[in-house]
Amino acid sequence: MNFSKNDKISNNQLRAVIIAALLGNLAISAPLKIISISGSAAYLSVLLGGVAAAVLFYLAIKLMGASFTKSYEDTAQEVLGRWFSVILFLVVFIHIVLFSGFQLSAACTMVQNSMERGVNSVAAALILSAAAVYMAFKGSECSSRMSEIASVIMVVFILFIFALSLPSFDVETVKFTPHEGVNIINGSMFAAGSLCASEYVFILSAKANDTKKSARAVFWAFIVITLILSLGTMLSVNAFGVKEAQRKIWPVIEMMNYTEFPGSLVERQEVLMSGFYIISSYILTGVSVYIASSLLKKIFKSSKNAVFVILSAAAVFAVSLFGNGIYEKFNFIYWLYKYNVIIFFVMMIVPLAAYIRRNKKCGN
Repeated sequence: MNFSKNDKISNNQLRAVIIAALLGNLAISAPLKIISISGSAAYLSVLLGGVAAAVLFYLAIKLMGASFTKSYEDTAQEVLGRWFSVILFLVVFIHIVLFSGFQLSAACTMVQNSMERGVNSVAAALILSAAAVYMAFKGSECSSRMSEIASVIMVVFILFIFALSLPSFDVETVKFTPHEGVNIINGSMFAAGSLCASEYVFILSAKANDTKKSARAVFWAFIVITLILSLGTMLSVNAFGVKEAQRKIWPVIEMMNYTEFPGSLVERQEVLMSGFYIISSYILTGVSVYIASSLLKKIFKSSKNAVFVILSAAAVFAVSLFGNGIYEKFNFIYWLYKYNVIIFFVMMIVPLAAYIRRNKKCGN
């Protein structure tokens, strides 16, 4: 497959990358924690937190689109200077490696437990990391083209399965009382932090052909993810009840066992669902390796792309090996979710500085 060398993507492709990279990974890990916080109202927490994150990113990207005429990395060096930009790049690099590494670990453990018991999770992580190297070598256009196809298939298939689950839906299972308001707010804050895991959207949106229109693409990507996660969380609580759903590691995936396909076309539909999550994990890993390697090139002022791609992939794979069990790894992911908003505002320093600098020039 041939790709152009301008390393640019369309806003439709930007929206597709966000959906393909985040939808599967968040559906694996986020609902469990939100259900444990908000109980039967978890779906409402997802909805409120998701809309809040969508608006937050819309405003941030809108500001950035008006301020960026270069890449995020080049703009950072221009407005912050060499050393401050290096510190910023290191912080973002560490965050991306930690987040993608632990998400990769969770996804591969899920493969081992739900798809095929004989599959080694370490081997699966190694294969996905190696495949991500290819995607990173090809640049942002490779991941965006793959995401265009994957995002549509994922959304259509997931909504189809959810539609099959609706006939057995009991509204009584998702009712909540006013005194649960605090839990709903806490859950929505966690949901917003979960979606803020995509701070790398700042870097990707700067590569869009029309950065002034990127905000709308990012906003609708977050709304699609939010609606699907909210519906999936609601159906999971309906299928298991609150107490049982809180004991499930992957409530949305395990819910698939309770969904019957017409004519019994598929006997283990959770395996199909898991397959889409693996695609999502692959795209997230590939995008993360690509961005991490780009940051390393800027830090070391080098054009040796291959070296930094391999180093970034090795770092992500190494992080995926940490921890003794799925709960320990999930707890660390939850910690990352909780403090994602901090990284979000750290990355906002660049577009804000660019905006202020541009206004000063206009004033002069």
